[in-house]
Amino acid sequence: MAAAQVVVATGYEHSPHIPDWPGRDGYTGRLLHAADYRTAAPFRGQEVLVVGPGCSGIEIAYDLATGGARRVELAVRTPPNILLRAAAGLPGDLPALAMLRLPPAIADAQIRLIRRLALGDLAEHGLARPDEGVFARLRRDGKTPAIVDREMIDAIKHGRIEIAAAVEALDGTGADLADGTRVEPDAIIAATGYRRGLEPLVGHLGVLDERGLPRIHGGDAAAPGLRFLGYLPRPGQIRHMGREGKRAAKAIARETTTPARESATSPPRTPPQAEQPDGRRSPSGARPGGAADLRAPASPRPKSTTTAAPSPGRTRRGTQRRARRPRPAWQDMVRGVGPRPSPTSLGDSTPVRRRRARPGRIRLKCTHLW
Repeated sequence: MAAAQVVVATGYEHSPHIPDWPGRDGYTGRLLHAADYRTAAPFRGQEVLVVGPGCSGIEIAYDLATGGARRVELAVRTPPNILLRAAAGLPGDLPALAMLRLPPAIADAQIRLIRRLALGDLAEHGLARPDEGVFARLRRDGKTPAIVDREMIDAIKHGRIEIAAAVEALDGTGADLADGTRVEPDAIIAATGYRRGLEPLVGHLGVLDERGLPRIHGGDAAAPGLRFLGYLPRPGQIRHMGREGKRAAKAIARETTTPARESATSPPRTPPQAEQPDGRRSPSGARPGGAADLRAPASPRPKSTTTAAPSPGRTRRGTQRRARRPRPAWQDMVRGVGPRPSPTSLGDSTPVRRRRARPGRIRLKCTHLW
């Protein structure tokens, strides 16, 4: 299929990614990605290790803890930035959109204050405060915070979700963690994120950076006729993608309709006239040396020397013109045109008193003029 314009909107998180842990192929338990998780019913009564403290990881761990799993552990390598989904009845996107316009250092200071007031100190439960703030990390590598509900934080504080160290290696029966401990879960759910997966599609065009992200996106053309939408993680993602789509649609319409408009507005081309031996061009377009036109030349129509007089009440364009009524004498007096009329000519015996008008202002004191 060939197309003049191509828009790629496969998503910022498209292809599930599982780290290549040493010994992963030899693990005999159940290993799956968070994208394949549906319900906690198959894991009832089992010990489950969830790897990754992002949005999906914390939500899956909470669903397992409340769905009948015997033990739920959450493996954490980098302490996450955790925000509540809603606070005081307002969604978290509203203050995040306002803070997005601030410098990252100022916005992160406000986020730390909100986190301390809303969540308290989670270090004693295994979740230390991250060294990098929400907006600083978002700008550096596009990592979004973990947006969760308060019930999930309560499950961590009450011990229903245990915090464990990061996974270093797997073997046939379990996993070795970064702190030297070992766990032997019945299943491992990898909530380890996604990749863009654009390399097989456009990797040969040179439009991707070292992380696999489009170098130019958001509605502007990365290459002639190629655009990428939805590859900027930020608060209010759906709304922002809608704006990108409108911008891309306008640019595509402008590029595709400009040649048609130029051809429509250009004057029609007249066929070239053949040049006669004497230098003149034949109006019929016949080539020199062709058959002569035996028809007698038409005599020119005599031009009329008389011009038709316009009909009364009509302009030259033929539109009806309203008859102009005579202007009252008092208007001439106000405008300073003509002699000053006498009081009797205004239709009233009351004398009219003229005052000197200020600049930009006309004052007239009269009675019974209408």
